[in-house]
Amino acid sequence: MNAENCPIEIEPKTQVEIFKENFQGNLKLLAKPESNVALHLINNGGSEQDYEIEIMNDSKVSFFIFNAGVKNFETRIKINLAEKNACVEFFALEIFGEKVIGNTVLEISHNASNTISLQNIKGIYAHNSRSSILGKVIIKKNAPGSKAEQQYRSVILDSGASVRMTPQLEIHNNDIKAKHGASIGALDDNLIFYLCSRGLTKAQAKAVLIKALANNLLLNIASASIKNKFELLIEKSIDTSLGEVEHG
Repeated sequence: MNAENCPIEIEPKTQVEIFKENFQGNLKLLAKPESNVALHLINNGGSEQDYEIEIMNDSKVSFFIFNAGVKNFETRIKINLAEKNACVEFFALEIFGEKVIGNTVLEISHNASNTISLQNIKGIYAHNSRSSILGKVIIKKNAPGSKAEQQYRSVILDSGASVRMTPQLEIHNNDIKAKHGASIGALDDNLIFYLCSRGLTKAQAKAVLIKALANNLLLNIASASIKNKFELLIEKSIDTSLGEVEHG
């Protein structure tokens, strides 16, 4: 697919659902006042992506991106909470197999009062894959009453894979609420042992735990048809990654 330049303007007081698969290129989205946008992207890699999102007063954007990790990629995302009561929810899932390298830089700027940002990023990495995720939240002086949360979690399936997850907060106003956290580790051996004791193979037990991690993010997708598309691709990606671990 050739690179795209995709400008999108959401009119005031409208509710829109957007789904793009194998999107490569640049996307600019403007959510005008009192709009509600659900943006879903599937990225199979192989290029650079730039996303710019501006959210006006009393508007909300829910942004879900799945990086399937078929090819190397670099993604840059800038989100501007430009006016009061603007809200963004950012959900990302990465599942990387053989020798895939991914780099994601996310920046969210709170530029008005009572703005809200939530980041929930999860990653699963196998067989010499590498990922770098930098998420930065900037809360400006003119953004009192704002709230920001960053939740990052990664699972390493074998010793050859690696990930660097860096949540950052830059705060210029004391009248805000913010928290962040990141965890990187292996699957829980006790849970694997328990599932195996119930009759599953080790590979099946790992798949159950990984799907549970991924499906937790999918709860944030309202559309049943879009959720089903993500579920099918996620299951395929998990099977591929586990196959590399078990047989590589």
